[in-house]
Amino acid sequence: MDWGIDPARVAEIGTIASSRRFSARDTEKFVLAITGGGSENADLPLWDMLQVLFALGALTAGPRMPARDAAIGCLLDESGILLRPLRQEKPVGAELAGASIEASATEVVLSYGAGKTRSFSWSRVRRALGLADFLFAAEADDRSEGGLAALRSALDAVFALAVFDEDGLKRAVQEPARFMRAWRRRHLPLLAFADLIRQREAFLNASGRRERQREFDPDDLVSLWSFALLHGETWSFARFAERFSALIREERSSVGRRDFMAPASMDSLMARQPSENPEEALIAWLDHQAVLGELEPEDIDEEDDDEPEEEDEDGVVRERVYAALMRLPADPKFLNKEERESVGRALALLPIAHEQPLTLARSRAVAPWENRLVEASRRVAGSNRGQVDQTPDPFDYPGIAQALGALGKRFDELLLIGVALEALEGPANAAVLAEGQKVLRRWRHDRASFRIDDAKLALIFARHGGALRTVAGALQRIVRQQRRFGESADLAAQAALDEARFTEVFSQRYQGRVKRP
Repeated sequence: MDWGIDPARVAEIGTIASSRRFSARDTEKFVLAITGGGSENADLPLWDMLQVLFALGALTAGPRMPARDAAIGCLLDESGILLRPLRQEKPVGAELAGASIEASATEVVLSYGAGKTRSFSWSRVRRALGLADFLFAAEADDRSEGGLAALRSALDAVFALAVFDEDGLKRAVQEPARFMRAWRRRHLPLLAFADLIRQREAFLNASGRRERQREFDPDDLVSLWSFALLHGETWSFARFAERFSALIREERSSVGRRDFMAPASMDSLMARQPSENPEEALIAWLDHQAVLGELEPEDIDEEDDDEPEEEDEDGVVRERVYAALMRLPADPKFLNKEERESVGRALALLPIAHEQPLTLARSRAVAPWENRLVEASRRVAGSNRGQVDQTPDPFDYPGIAQALGALGKRFDELLLIGVALEALEGPANAAVLAEGQKVLRRWRHDRASFRIDDAKLALIFARHGGALRTVAGALQRIVRQQRRFGESADLAAQAALDEARFTEVFSQRYQGRVKRP
């Protein structure tokens, strides 16, 4: 599976694998090294790469070619002119920076420090050079100088070592490791969701939905979460729903724009043939992944706040809406801590919060109950007495809608203040301006941080107007959907059904974790 990767990136990887004449097994390991799925530590292939380049540089250095330049020569020497003399029955040796290197027909051995030895088969050497080749060719973008700069920095560091050791290697590998993490974030958008995708596809298989439809209604999502719990998942329902929403956002944005599966996908590099079923390709590729490390959160760009975030045709607010919330100022205090957290939890469920008001209500209702169960089970397990009280907190769906409505009103008031200060565009008739001034006086009475002169406050509203409108627009739609849900459903009956359903899940989930007296 290509994880939404640009077909051009797939072609680049395939070109390297082909030019270096990798076997199918070597191609698989090479792809895993790039995607970070080859081991629990995604940086290990980079350690191998630097040690191989250091060893080859030492072995092929000469009076007119320092070791660093010789290493680069080995990287660029796809025909093997420099490496062929090393692959002889009679070993070839060299020493550099306190390390001993020996090459033979079967392997390259690097010895350093207090008895530390690394052995590299020639297949492993080729893969390491392939990874260096990948870095060498990786283009720069607006956030990175490119892989070549990272590779150059690493080579400068490793060949400048007075004594070759793991501490020096650790420092040298930092730049290429940082570049690879950034590359994966940009070009493998679904990689962070590997476990969730696997759970989703396994659930679809187990539930007999052979058409493999990936549209989930609110009840489907609860069923998927229950299924995942039985297969090792530990997330709460609220956290699971947030994660599922993030997966939907990624699939609809970057992956959707790339038609989800590129014409030549990663699995075809290993299988030597294209997959007829993209979903099966996805599962096959997932099965190659080892334990994935946490991907670093992507840096947030400083964006122009003058314009609100756009919406897709289906009304789904783009990913930056949460970043817009984070950009709202802490002084003056547009939102207090509780309000900011509450809005954040609602926005974390986009687009589900817009499309499935019941899922949002369930997430809000079940969270305090599940948190209480988790804490109670820990206390009981630690004291070895008693039993967890699994009685649900009441599911107050009307109350949840009212609380969200109050948050929406808070943003309406902020926008009204901005209009009254002539910092935001809006209906500037006398009644609106008067109401805005009235709201501003109340806010200044309630919040000390608003007790500054109008000119300074207007500048702050003008600066953050775009972010304010972005969050307000997303929240207002959430509020509208909750209101429509309340008008079309029997909330009391729905709450009773949901309490019973979650009670059944929790009784199974926590029973085995509680020590009986």
